[in-house]
This record gives sequence, structure tokens and C-alpha cells, in this order.
Amino acid sequence: MVIVDDEVIAGVKNLVEQGYKIALDDFIFNESWWPLIKLAHIIKLDILAIDEQQLRQHVDMLKNEDVLLLAEKVETQEQYELCKELELDFDFYQGYFFTKPTLVQDVTLPANQIIILDLLTK
Repeated sequence: MVIVDDEVIAGVKNLVEQGYKIALDDFIFNESWWPLIKLAHIIKLDILAIDEQQLRQHVDMLKNEDVLLLAEKVETQEQYELCKELELDFDFYQGYFFTKPTLVQDVTLPANQIIILDLLTK
């Protein structure tokens, strides 16, 4: 857990000023987070970590901020439909309900292609 202090706020502000987009992951609201909420571009709400009432409260508090809301860990159609039924107005959804990861097989490159890649990086 991150402790939001002046050093963290200054660091995040510096990143924003450099053009980085800030996402707050696994977000659970706490009053101390307001300075980071004001700097964030995306807030990812873990729908498995909080109950329906807390989820609604989080969204209600955050929808007036200039931030995109992402529902993360949407694992089932029922969870997705619940978010829609509650009219939570998420901008994005993420989770295994939408797609499951697929394994990528290792491919060994021939030596000449490795040399070419090495030359390109130089």
C-alpha cells in the first residue's frame, strides 16, 4: 500500500508534467488519495475488492473528477451486467470475461536474424 505523502505527490506531479499518463491501480478510496486523484488520468476500480455499495460510492465520488474510470477484474458476464445495471458509467472494462490470456510459444530465431536485430539496436 502506498502512503500518500508530499514526496509521493511531488513525484507523481513531476511525472504528469513530463507528459506521463497516471493510472491508479486497485483503487480503494481513502481521503488521503485526493491529491493523486486530481493528478490521475485513469482510476482502476477492482470490482472484486469492494462490495456493490462501496463500488457505487466510489464511482459517485469520482465521476465528477476529470478522470477515466476502469472496472478491473470483471471475471463473469454477471459482474459485467451488474456494472451496467447499476449505471456506473465506467469508461473501460478489463478482465477475463472479455478474453483469457493465451500462451505464446517460444520461437528460436536463427543466428543471422539475431545479429541483424543486434545491429539495428546499435
